Amino acid sequence: MFGRLFGRKTETPTITLAPSGRVIEAPKGATILGAALKAGVDYPSNCRVGSCGACKSRLVEGEIRALTDFSYTLSADELSAGCILACQAVPKGPVVVQPLAVADSTVAGRILRQDGLTHDIQDITLALDSTIDFKAGQYATLSVPGVAEGRCYSFAHAPQGDGTARFIIRHVPGGAFTGWLFGGDRAGTAISLGQPRGDFGLKAPGPGLFIAGGSGLGPVLSVLETLAAAGDRRKLTLLFGARTAADLYARDRLDALSRQLDLTVRFILSAEPAGSDWAGERGLVTAPLAEMPLPAAAALCGPPAMIDAAIAVLRGRGLAPAAISFDKFTDQSSGGQSSGAQRPAA
Repeated sequence: MFGRLFGRKTETPTITLAPSGRVIEAPKGATILGAALKAGVDYPSNCRVGSCGACKSRLVEGEIRALTDFSYTLSADELSAGCILACQAVPKGPVVVQPLAVADSTVAGRILRQDGLTHDIQDITLALDSTIDFKAGQYATLSVPGVAEGRCYSFAHAPQGDGTARFIIRHVPGGAFTGWLFGGDRAGTAISLGQPRGDFGLKAPGPGLFIAGGSGLGPVLSVLETLAAAGDRRKLTLLFGARTAADLYARDRLDALSRQLDLTVRFILSAEPAGSDWAGERGLVTAPLAEMPLPAAAALCGPPAMIDAAIAVLRGRGLAPAAISFDKFTDQSSGGQSSGAQRPAA
């Protein structure tokens, strides 16, 4: 009361990290993750926008304000256990949190080949020194000694256990990693692959919808190829958005998947010149959502604006958050770290 009368400033909330007991201050409006990183804490994180789950933590004490709906990323059991996403949680007062990340590990390898798909997208194949166990839709950090910090990219193929890994990577102007990668033939270069993370894919049985933009097709291909290998027969639809016809790629893989699955692929171009011979759909990749049958589950991957627009329509039509999976791709200028992971992709 006296503080209000005499203009005394409200004390800055504190964040206590368990089990270490370290206490840091949380500047007004800062998330738990943001405050921790500002204080120099090596807090587990990746996308910083609530899609990857790397900053999953347990709220031991206190209250927070959630910037996004945690149920898109966390399960009902995790929510019941008090789990939060530190990158999307703003303390309302003093809080105690415990990060729940698993210790990371890496697999060594080398770049086997680079295949250009469009003017700014490549299909990169790695040869690994040992096999890596991942699930369709996951991503991992790629690191090259002396080349900036590691960047996260989604696996672009079904798990095969053959000691190789493929990634579809877009060149980000000004990005240190992709600037290096696209700057020459990098075959033979040593590279390390971090622990697979993420849980992108269809979260419910029944008809499924995929929406992909740009290099966001990579994890979708991984999931579709895995479904095809399992003999899945549900009805599937893919809306693949690009700027122009020259920006489309992997059409041979999609044609093969359409024969193996009950899959309909719709290519939608947003900036194709009016006088071109393109006879397909034009406009925003999210435009068909208003008239399409509502799916049982949806998996969205690509630019944040595309994903946010798609979620708004799907939620507005009644699709539950638990039935929507998404992976936002950002570059460093968007505030993400370096992949679908908003995974930075610089």
